[in-house]
Amino acid sequence: MIKLYRTIAFDMKKDFSGFTLLEIVVAVMIFGIIMLTAFSAFRSFAVSSDMIRNNMAASQVSAGITRTMTRDFLSLRIALEPEYSRPVSGGRTDDKDRFRFVGDETAGKTDTFSRVRFASLAHIYSGSSKRAGAARVIYYVRPDNQGRFDLCRSDTLNRFDETDGNECDPVICKDVTMFKVSYTDTDAQEHSYWDSESDEHGYATPVSVSIYMEFMAGSSIHKFSTTFAMPLFRPPAQI
Repeated sequence: MIKLYRTIAFDMKKDFSGFTLLEIVVAVMIFGIIMLTAFSAFRSFAVSSDMIRNNMAASQVSAGITRTMTRDFLSLRIALEPEYSRPVSGGRTDDKDRFRFVGDETAGKTDTFSRVRFASLAHIYSGSSKRAGAARVIYYVRPDNQGRFDLCRSDTLNRFDETDGNECDPVICKDVTMFKVSYTDTDAQEHSYWDSESDEHGYATPVSVSIYMEFMAGSSIHKFSTTFAMPLFRPPAQI
């Protein structure tokens, strides 16, 4: 009887014994590794989600710019013969073409951006009645109040002077870090600027226009480029 009691007491003592310090340390280490792995995976997922979201937003901005520019360039308005008076020996026969196509640059404090001005029938009207006619369209970069840059679109109906855009022009892309426009002539030569009223370009208009730009999308830079073939162009004058 005494022997049986001792056996039961020994078994109960063995069953209720605790973990050793080594077992606790090993368990804590395993738990820490699992938690660290889970946290790293969650952090990577969160970062990837932000990148995907920023890339999707940037792609939508790029698509919007492409749609707007496509509409403007496909509705390009230029003067062709006999409406356009080609220059003669000794100079032009009249004033400058009011549908002049000009591509130049604007300089900020540390950055230089392209600017392109042309006439287009794709006037964006406001109000209940649509106003028809050609508009002077300008794509240019304007600094904002925080020292960053915005791509703007100026659209003025039936006005073809050489004035710049204004603060009321809508912004089509914010946080622009680069906006470069190049122009291709009939000989497939690329130019960084253009003036359809310059003898350097033969009083012609470009056959295509290429756009390259970069803008901030979250904490990264989104790059975007496209080329538009002009629906019509004026060939170089044979002077």
